[in-house]
Amino acid sequence: MRLPEAFRSLRYRDFRVFFAGQTISQIATWMHSVAQTWLILSLTNSPLLLGLITMLHWGPILLLAVPSGAIADRVAKRRLLMATRAAQACTALTVATLVATGVVAYWHVGVLAVCAGLANTLYNVVRHLGRLPDVAPAPIVR
Repeated sequence: MRLPEAFRSLRYRDFRVFFAGQTISQIATWMHSVAQTWLILSLTNSPLLLGLITMLHWGPILLLAVPSGAIADRVAKRRLLMATRAAQACTALTVATLVATGVVAYWHVGVLAVCAGLANTLYNVVRHLGRLPDVAPAPIVR
């Protein structure tokens, strides 16, 4: 069966793997964001403290995107993508473990939000630097 022209990039195995991985990764990132929001509201019932956690998580992108680009230029992009996603997974698993054991506190989530935010900053910079040429031919990427 031949794919329509709009989906020609899916003819390449590497792109299909990349696309599937990105899809799963993005779903996990947003699930973590929703769960973190719900956790903070259940712990504190404070919109102000929720906003502070959100700032700790997303603030590093605003402050560190340019220096992250310099780091990303000097490190192998594939390794950096894998390391940043692994770091984000570790922060999510740590929060899950703290919740499961019943010892989670607001400051735990704050520290882990900063760690996840730093990893997310590096990840987004590397992702936008262009992994696509590595997984699909140039005519497909354009």
